[in-house]
Amino acid sequence: PAPERTRDPWGTLVDLPFQVVCARLLDAGRAIGVLCLRLDPGAVMLPIIAAGQFGRTGELYAIDARGRLVSPSRFGPELEAKGRLAPGTASMLNVWARVPGQGGKDGGSAQPGGPLTLVAERLLRDHASVLAYDYADYRGQRAAGAGIWVPGLEMGLIVEQDMGEAFAPYLFTRDVLAALTAIILLLIGTAT
Repeated sequence: PAPERTRDPWGTLVDLPFQVVCARLLDAGRAIGVLCLRLDPGAVMLPIIAAGQFGRTGELYAIDARGRLVSPSRFGPELEAKGRLAPGTASMLNVWARVPGQGGKDGGSAQPGGPLTLVAERLLRDHASVLAYDYADYRGQRAAGAGIWVPGLEMGLIVEQDMGEAFAPYLFTRDVLAALTAIILLLIGTAT
């Protein structure tokens, strides 16, 4: 049969991935069967991931134990335009959390080779919470990000935002304080 097709939260038509969870049925310690459930990630996980978008570049995404995105990327059209994702291909399960331009024939983003991004590498290595800034994300942009490994699901959740946008409030506040300090010093010098 043809694979089921649906639209992801960003409107891209995709083959519907699914997860199968199974448990043995026991009777007096003897296995008498297996109960398996087919779960649709689009029903629960993908709307939560889509709600994790913030600002112009903020994104929440999930990766598997190999560093492959198991949720759609907010930047699918951008990756497609840069040749890092085949035209008409969904980003979910076809993009890797790897630094573009370092490994892989098309820059690494859609390839399983090449170095993982800093957050993905630490997350997969340590299976612990990670916080980092000023590193290259899977789009090749300088980013600030954090990640957490979810052992029960065997996947990591990563939230990232471009450095310029992430630090804009800090830089604005710093510049205002510097300007006010300069004005105060100028007034004190003039009064003296």
